[in-house]
Parts: sequence; structure tokens; C-alpha cells
Amino acid sequence: DGNARVIVSKRTTVSVDQSFMLFYYSGNKLAIDIQTTDNRFFTNATLSNNANYILDIIYDGSLATASRVAVYSEETLDKTATETASFVPDNASPIILGTTDATDPRPYGGYIAEVIIYREALVPAQRIIVKNYLSAKYDIALSANDKYNGDDALQGHYDFEVAGVGMESTGSNPSFSPSVSGGLGIAVNSGFNAGDYILAGHAVMVNSQTTTDVGGMTGTNNARWLRIWYLDVTNTSTTLNTDIEFDMSDGGAPFAGPTTANNYVLLYRSGLTGNWTELTTASAISG
Repeated sequence: DGNARVIVSKRTTVSVDQSFMLFYYSGNKLAIDIQTTDNRFFTNATLSNNANYILDIIYDGSLATASRVAVYSEETLDKTATETASFVPDNASPIILGTTDATDPRPYGGYIAEVIIYREALVPAQRIIVKNYLSAKYDIALSANDKYNGDDALQGHYDFEVAGVGMESTGSNPSFSPSVSGGLGIAVNSGFNAGDYILAGHAVMVNSQTTTDVGGMTGTNNARWLRIWYLDVTNTSTTLNTDIEFDMSDGGAPFAGPTTANNYVLLYRSGLTGNWTELTTASAISG
């Protein structure tokens, strides 16, 4: 309607202590300012009321002026834009959600599910992993680079705390810690090639120990974590070799357990039900 309806901004007022501003202004398109208003541009896409979006704005001051800003919608490139500023200064201004600055009475008129701000431009592999996390969490389909099928209804809606490792020719995200994915961490040792990804998510918010649904396990007094991860592996060529870590505290199940490694096994099954296969025994316990 010609009024700035802001998602997120960092500025004191117009072009004063301004680091960035992402907002709707006119024509139902997203407007982007970096530093000041001199390179303002709008998305190509026209966005609709009563619709959900995953929008990604990337600024990289090390790139050529004509391509320093890129906008993605649902992981499809919408626009590459010019920005003359070669860096974003740490201005003495607050980060504000929902309006341009502290004195502006024009509020944003919608729901903002999540805002994530990184201090450096993500490489494409990192961006793709973040987008798959958001897609699973908010049930918004990606139009490109959908690397994770665990969030589909037929797979059991493994929508929570999706994390991943991945590599593209421009860089990689080789590991994630158990604190990111509710108790499971993965680090790639070898075999990482461009286009390779492992993404993991789980389906229960509250973890616990269960002694049911333990068919196929050997030993006595068997129990397992209630939390199960769905792993989606995209492997282009060389076999991936990884370390897999489970953390009792990060997993939300900090109960006392066996103190010897060979009492812990990694369980796997390809479907939602049935007996488990014991893939391997734990190699080490820490803490």
C-alpha cells in the first residue's frame, strides 16, 4: 500500500546507522536495502496474501558489485542485484522485527515464523541444508534442491530439528553437532564429493527410553531411545565414511546407562515398523 511493512531492519532512521532492511513497500514484492537506500531493489516474484514463503537474501561484499545480493524463494533463485557497498558496517542501531525503526508506527501485518541471520554469506551447500530444515519444519515445499524426504507423510513426518552435511563445488558443511539435531551428530571423514548430502530429522519432541519395539536386538534387558532419525543420503560416487555421535543430554534422555561401549549398538530399519538390525557396536564412550 506504499507504506513500508518491514520483516527485519537494522537502522536508526532512513539511511542513518542503516545496515539492512527487508520489507514490503509496493506491488506485493519484497524490497531489499543494504546499508542505505541507494541500491534498493525489489524481487521479481509477486507475493500473495495468505501464503507461506521461505525467502533467502544473501549479501556477499567480496563479489562483483553487480552480483553482491541474491534472493531465493523456496530455493529457486529469484534475482541477483547490484550493491555498491563492499561490507555491512556494525552500526550502532538495534535489530528490529516488524517495523522500520523504533519511532515508525507502521507495523508489519502478518506472521513471521522465523528469522535467521548469519554474520557471513553461506556457501550453497549450507544454504541448501538450512532451506531443507525450514521446509520440513513449516511444511513449505521447495521448488529446487529438496534433499530430504523424511518430512513427507508417507515417510512418517520426521520434521523436527533437521540437520545435515553437504558439499557443492563451492564449499561444504562437513559436520553438525548433536545439539543441532536432538542428540545425533555426524561428521564426514572421507568420500565427500560435490552433490553429496546426508540429512537427518526425527519425529518426537520428547525423547525417552523404551523397552518396547526392540525386536531383532540381541542381548538381555534391551532398551532403546524412543527418538528415531530418518536419514536421507545423496551419494554421487565415492562411499561416504562418517563418524556418528549420540549425546544423552542433547538427546533429551539423560538417564544413566551402561558404562561400556559394547553395550551400545546402532539400530537400523528401512521402514516405520518391523525388527531392527544391529549395524555396529559403539567404539567409544565419553562422559
